[in-house]
Amino acid sequence: MTGFAKALKVKYGDMEVGLDIEPVAGVGDSGDLQNDLPELLVAVGEAAKARNTAVVLLIDELQYIAEDELSALIMGIHKASQKQLPLVLIAAGLPQLVGNMGRSKSYAEGLFEFIEIGPLQRKDAATVLVDPIQKEGERIAKAAVDAIVADTQGYPFFLQT
Repeated sequence: MTGFAKALKVKYGDMEVGLDIEPVAGVGDSGDLQNDLPELLVAVGEAAKARNTAVVLLIDELQYIAEDELSALIMGIHKASQKQLPLVLIAAGLPQLVGNMGRSKSYAEGLFEFIEIGPLQRKDAATVLVDPIQKEGERIAKAAVDAIVADTQGYPFFLQT
């Protein structure tokens, strides 16, 4: 865990945030992800609990993670959950993610809440298009917005693209 903990830093502008955990020899450093990641996540959760705070892992495009890595992640979140540690995973992925997680660990479907995000309502889809343009001091014709919303059918990915 030593190498990971020393490397875990996030910098935004002039602010830098990182974990300040004393390394524990033999914890999370076996080279076996199925053992190491759960140990690491429990250690992070315990550190957060000791500091009266929480840790949120945000992962996008989770459907692309390899099955052994997904399995290790699920196991780690499960162990942290069993110990009631303040560690939460918020992830996004394509619809096949639910099946991937279930095949990886059968208990995954009961461990997580899966929320399907379908197409946006016409008004919301238009807002997604118009607001950023207006913030730049520009305009977009209503007919163009209507055409884009119709072509994308309000699906966030297509609107973003």
